[in-house]
Order: sequence, then C-alpha cells, then structure tokens
Amino acid sequence: MAHKSVGRKMDSISVEEALGMRKDICFVDVRSLEEYKEASIPGAVCIPLFDEKERRELGLTYKNEGIAAARLLGLEMAAPKLPRLYLQVMEAAKDKKPVLYCWRGGMRSESLMVILRLMRMPARQLAGGYKAFRRFINRSLAAYDLKPELVVLHGLTGVGKTKIINDLKNRGYPAIDLEGLACHRGSVFGGLGKKGSRSQKDFESLLWLELEEYKESPYILVEGEGKKIGPVYLPPFFAAAMEKGHHILLKASFETRVDRICEEYIKDCPLIREEGRAALDYLGSRMGAKKVGELQALLQGNRVREVVRILCRDYYDFLYGDSRLEKNLYEAVIDVEELARGTDELAAYLDNLADGRLPEVKAADSEKKRDLEQEE
Repeated sequence: MAHKSVGRKMDSISVEEALGMRKDICFVDVRSLEEYKEASIPGAVCIPLFDEKERRELGLTYKNEGIAAARLLGLEMAAPKLPRLYLQVMEAAKDKKPVLYCWRGGMRSESLMVILRLMRMPARQLAGGYKAFRRFINRSLAAYDLKPELVVLHGLTGVGKTKIINDLKNRGYPAIDLEGLACHRGSVFGGLGKKGSRSQKDFESLLWLELEEYKESPYILVEGEGKKIGPVYLPPFFAAAMEKGHHILLKASFETRVDRICEEYIKDCPLIREEGRAALDYLGSRMGAKKVGELQALLQGNRVREVVRILCRDYYDFLYGDSRLEKNLYEAVIDVEELARGTDELAAYLDNLADGRLPEVKAADSEKKRDLEQEE
C-alpha cells in the first residue's frame, strides 16, 4: 500500500513562516548527531530518531529489500524510544511550539510529529526539512539588500576589537561579532581554545539571522576582516559593504596589546602549549625554522608572554602594519589604552552617526590619519 502523508498541509510549516515566528517555536532536529554537527538550523536542539549506525542499517535495508522493509525496521527501532523522545521534545520546547525537521522533510520528522500530535503536543513538521532551510539561506544571501551601513573597526592584534564589539552589543548597539560566528579569530592561532570551527553552512545561517535582526538599523558595527575568517568565507555583498563602510582605527600601546592577548588566549586555551605547537609549526615558511624553534622552546617552557611579544613584533605587526592599516581612510582614530573610556568614545561616535551628525572626512585629514597609523 502506498504511503500517504497524514494531515500534511495542516501539520507542516514553511521555512519562511517558521523563521518569521522563530521566537515562539523550538526547532527540533531529528537527524543523527553526526548530521546535526555538520550543519543545522541555529538554535535547534538535536533529538535523533535514529543514531548513525541505525541510519546506515536502514539505508542498506532500503537498498537491498525495498521501502516497505525499511519502514518496518524503522518502526521496530523507533517504537521503544517513543516515550523518551516525547519527554525530550516536551522538555526542550517548554512553552514554545516544536517544529521538527529531518533532511528533506520525510519520514523521520513526519512520523515523530504524528506521534507527538496524538499526544496532544502542537508539533509541526518543517516542509522540505533542512534542505529547504539551506536553499532559503542560499537564495536570501545571494540577493541580500543590505540597508545599514557598516562601521568597521581596525587595529593591530590585541587592541581589543572583539571585546569592544561585544561590550557595545551587550549595551544594545547593532553589532556583529564575525569571529564569534565563525568560531575562529581569523589568524594562524585563531582556532586556539575553540571547540572546532564553524561550517560554512552554519556561519551563513548565523550571519543571516544577525543581519535580519539589524535590518532596520542605520548601521552595524563589525571588525575589519578579509574575505575569509579561518575556514569560512564572507558573502561577497558583505565583503563589499565592509570596503565601502565607515572605517575606525583603534590604538593601544604594544605592552597593553600583549597583556590583552595573553589574557584572552590563556583564558580560552588552558592547553595552549599543546595546541600552540601546531600553530607555530605553520609559521615555519614565514618566520624561518630557527625562529619557530626558539618560539617552540619558549612555549614549552611556559613563557607564553615572551612568545606573544615576539609574534606581535616580528609577525602580526609586520603583517598587518604593512597592508591593511595603511590603505584605509579612517573617519576616527580612538585610543583604547583604557578600554572602557575608548569604548565610550566609540559609542559616542555611533550615536552621532545614527543622528547624522558626523563631520565629512576631508582629503587633508587622510594624511594626518596615516601619520597616526604609522606611530603604532
């Protein structure tokens, strides 16, 4: 007998509709944990109907014995789990409505959704599953019309760009921590202390959600990045908007920057000696085997601050001081030696920008700003 969907129109919900009411729903990913880790809808909880081993067994049964045999096997596998799955979904959703999805909006999400509705839970199935969500994100970013201007923070490594962005975001300013979305700081050492980098799919989904949150804002504050942050790429429209944005230079003394780097990396990466070894080896072609060997010895001797000082002086400042910082036209240069005061000064700049009270950047100012950059 051919399978017929039960109440599919009433019980399914489109990607667009679900995203429009995302504050009131709980996305439940019923795929295997491995599929969920590869890419998922941001904020979704993973409650697998089948684990990876069971999924492979079902696939082989479908291939060798047909769909009827695979459905029967799936029923045998899922039946003992149903009470637990019901309780897990109820706990995850709490006062929100659960929206279940699998890869293509097929049997995995539909079957569990039917059971939950029989238990009087207002569950719905995401039409088209994760594949439809991914198609929606691709199309949206490809045709995205970014209205807010970007305010782009620049400054040498350790100046505090990411912290300032997050501090202002917590105050309610429209700001996106791109490195946070990428789960990578964007350099050779950018993955230290991070539990794996973000996939391109997840990065794009998170970025779209942030952009939608701030689509009515006059500006969005971001950190200056290249077209790539670790393993992920910025959408072309966003990279272009960064080039055209308002550019701000942050400045702090060398020793202050070293202090901030040490504080961040030691806090985020207690195993810095182990994880840092591989990152240092990567620099052999740029700094030379002898210098890298010296740095390795210092790192293994737990002389982290000395390693940071050498890397700042001989690698990061040389790398970025000769490229990114010299070619931009800055509308403001802010001293962030005292982080709180510098953050307040940037907040005042943003308030003026929102009110349309910024002075025009004159050509004569360009030379002055370049001189200030080179003092760094």
